[in-house]
Amino acid sequence: MVATGGSAVYSTKAVTHLKSLGSAVYLQIELEPLKARLGNLAERGVLRMSGQTIDMLYEERCPLYEQYADIVVSTAGMTPDQVAAMVLDNFSINTPLS
Repeated sequence: MVATGGSAVYSTKAVTHLKSLGSAVYLQIELEPLKARLGNLAERGVLRMSGQTIDMLYEERCPLYEQYADIVVSTAGMTPDQVAAMVLDNFSINTPLS
Protein backbone atom coordinates (compact mmCIF):
# COMPACT_ATOMS: atom_id res chain seq x y z
CA MET A 1 0.00 0.00 0.00
CA VAL A 2 1.23 3.47 -0.92
CA ALA A 3 -0.36 6.67 0.35
CA THR A 4 0.68 9.50 -1.91
CA GLY A 5 0.53 13.21 -1.35
CA GLY A 6 -2.48 14.92 -2.88
CA SER A 7 -0.50 16.39 -5.77
CA ALA A 8 0.45 12.98 -7.19
CA VAL A 9 -2.64 13.12 -9.42
CA TYR A 10 -1.06 15.91 -11.45
CA SER A 11 1.40 13.43 -12.97
CA THR A 12 -0.14 10.95 -15.38
CA LYS A 13 3.17 9.09 -15.46
CA ALA A 14 3.24 8.72 -11.67
CA VAL A 15 -0.40 7.63 -11.47
CA THR A 16 0.06 5.14 -14.30
CA HIS A 17 3.06 3.66 -12.50
CA LEU A 18 1.23 3.45 -9.18
CA LYS A 19 -1.81 1.82 -10.80
CA SER A 20 0.50 -0.77 -12.39
CA LEU A 21 1.39 -1.82 -8.84
CA GLY A 22 -2.17 -2.22 -7.63
CA SER A 23 -5.56 -0.63 -7.22
CA ALA A 24 -5.96 3.10 -6.64
CA VAL A 25 -8.29 3.95 -3.76
CA TYR A 26 -9.76 7.43 -3.41
CA LEU A 27 -10.85 8.22 0.14
CA GLN A 28 -13.50 10.80 -0.65
CA ILE A 29 -13.95 13.53 1.95
CA GLU A 30 -16.19 16.58 1.98
CA LEU A 31 -14.56 20.02 1.90
CA GLU A 32 -15.36 21.24 5.43
CA PRO A 33 -13.99 18.16 7.26
CA LEU A 34 -10.92 18.33 4.99
CA LYS A 35 -10.32 21.95 5.96
CA ALA A 36 -10.60 21.06 9.65
CA ARG A 37 -8.19 18.16 9.22
CA LEU A 38 -5.58 20.10 7.22
CA GLY A 39 -5.45 23.24 9.34
CA ASN A 40 -2.75 25.66 8.19
CA LEU A 41 -1.83 24.78 4.58
CA ALA A 42 1.59 26.45 4.76
CA GLU A 43 2.57 24.46 7.86
CA ARG A 44 1.32 21.21 6.24
CA GLY A 45 3.39 21.79 3.10
CA VAL A 46 0.40 21.49 0.77
CA LEU A 47 1.54 22.15 -2.80
CA ARG A 48 -0.37 25.05 -4.30
CA MET A 49 -0.01 28.11 -6.48
CA SER A 50 0.33 31.53 -4.88
CA GLY A 51 -3.12 32.65 -3.70
CA GLN A 52 -4.67 29.23 -4.28
CA THR A 53 -7.09 28.29 -1.51
CA ILE A 54 -8.05 24.86 -0.23
CA ASP A 55 -11.45 25.37 -1.89
CA MET A 56 -9.72 25.87 -5.25
CA LEU A 57 -7.47 22.84 -4.73
CA TYR A 58 -10.46 20.71 -3.78
CA GLU A 59 -12.39 21.67 -6.91
CA GLU A 60 -9.32 21.05 -9.07
CA ARG A 61 -8.22 17.74 -7.57
CA CYS A 62 -11.49 15.89 -6.90
CA PRO A 63 -12.17 15.16 -10.59
CA LEU A 64 -8.60 13.88 -10.97
CA TYR A 65 -8.92 11.59 -7.95
CA GLU A 66 -12.19 10.24 -9.33
CA GLN A 67 -10.69 9.77 -12.80
CA TYR A 68 -7.82 7.63 -11.57
CA ALA A 69 -9.58 5.75 -8.76
CA ASP A 70 -10.37 2.06 -9.10
CA ILE A 71 -12.25 2.20 -5.81
CA VAL A 72 -13.95 5.25 -4.26
CA VAL A 73 -14.81 5.16 -0.56
CA SER A 74 -16.82 7.99 0.98
CA THR A 75 -15.52 8.84 4.44
CA ALA A 76 -18.56 10.95 5.40
CA GLY A 77 -19.60 10.22 8.97
CA MET A 78 -17.21 7.27 9.28
CA THR A 79 -14.47 6.54 11.79
CA PRO A 80 -11.00 5.58 10.52
CA ASP A 81 -11.75 1.95 11.44
CA GLN A 82 -14.97 2.01 9.43
CA VAL A 83 -13.16 3.51 6.43
CA ALA A 84 -10.48 0.81 6.65
CA ALA A 85 -13.16 -1.89 6.79
CA MET A 86 -14.90 -0.39 3.76
CA VAL A 87 -11.64 -0.38 1.80
CA LEU A 88 -10.99 -4.00 2.71
CA ASP A 89 -14.54 -4.94 1.76
CA ASN A 90 -14.05 -3.30 -1.64
CA PHE A 91 -10.85 -5.22 -2.22
CA SER A 92 -12.52 -8.52 -1.40
CA ILE A 93 -15.35 -7.66 -3.83
CA ASN A 94 -13.05 -6.46 -6.62
CA THR A 95 -10.31 -9.07 -6.29
CA PRO A 96 -10.85 -12.47 -7.90
CA LEU A 97 -10.27 -15.41 -5.61
CA SER A 98 -7.33 -17.66 -6.48
